[in-house]
Amino acid sequence: MFPLIVKKHANSESYNNIFKMAIVMVLIPSVFISIFYFLYPDLSISFIIKNVAYKSVSGLLGLFGVFITIYSLITLFVYYFLSIKKTNVYIPVIIAALSQLLLIIFYHGSLFMVVAISLLVALILFATLVIYYIKIYSEHITLDIK
Repeated sequence: MFPLIVKKHANSESYNNIFKMAIVMVLIPSVFISIFYFLYPDLSISFIIKNVAYKSVSGLLGLFGVFITIYSLITLFVYYFLSIKKTNVYIPVIIAALSQLLLIIFYHGSLFMVVAISLLVALILFATLVIYYIKIYSEHITLDIK
């Protein structure tokens, strides 16, 4: 996605369809994998890790799958913004990373808390990036209409 959008952006061509396709290509398999993790966490752990010691945390696998899905979407958004030279995207990413770090340092009583904090921070960052995308996209459409 990154090199394609950079090229189209440099040539002033439309590039939003590439980004939307990338989101679909990440979101669809991620949702199915997360659903599988919720439905069959023990099978997933025994298939991937092959160590019964990790089955004690199998109840968190689905939630962790949702976190990884959101994290993957965040990565796409960050790459998208960087590819169109919106480099200030690093600011909310750093704020989210520091927030996650501090929250985990102070609230790490269980693995569930660590996963829940990670998911919460990722959801807030994702919402921030989506709002930023909508703002940029609406400005882009307005410029095309004028």
